[in-house]
Amino acid sequence: MEVYSKLYYPDRVASAVADRVNVLGERPSIRMIREVTKEMYEGEEEEIKAAVVAEMEATAKVTMDDDHDGDARTPQQYQE
Repeated sequence: MEVYSKLYYPDRVASAVADRVNVLGERPSIRMIREVTKEMYEGEEEEIKAAVVAEMEATAKVTMDDDHDGDARTPQQYQE
């Protein structure tokens, strides 16, 4: 859900969160935002879901590449 939210929150999720806030009369909580985001993702077209999966895979590859092939890292390297 995090990748979907990062990619589509302003365009697809924010208005649904605002609607939920208006209906419930509550301030938006992280829990509410996550619930709405999950609901919105589940209702998305396959093309959007494929774009989210592609972004997740691209991010995972970059993360793995940055891992220095599994070499032991120093505390300083973790900070960078």
